[in-house]
Amino acid sequence: MTISRRWVDVEVTASVRREVGHLSCAFVSALYIDNRGQRSILFSRHIALRDEALIDQVIDEVREQLLEHALSYIEPF
Repeated sequence: MTISRRWVDVEVTASVRREVGHLSCAFVSALYIDNRGQRSILFSRHIALRDEALIDQVIDEVREQLLEHALSYIEPF
C-alpha cells in the first residue's frame, strides 16, 4: 500500500549572521516541498543570542523541526 500525499519533502535551513568578532543572530525555517516542486513555508523563527548559546539554540530548533515535520509523516507500517 502506498500513501499518497501532496508533500514529498521537508527542507529545514538555518542561516547565521556574523557581526565583527561574534555571531549575533540566526534564522531557522522549515519548508514543505510538494510533488510539483512548489515550496510552502511551514515555520520560521529568528533567534538572537551570542556565539555558543546561539549555535546550541539553532541546533535544538533544527532538531525539533525535523522531528516534528519530517518524521511526523512516516507511519510505522
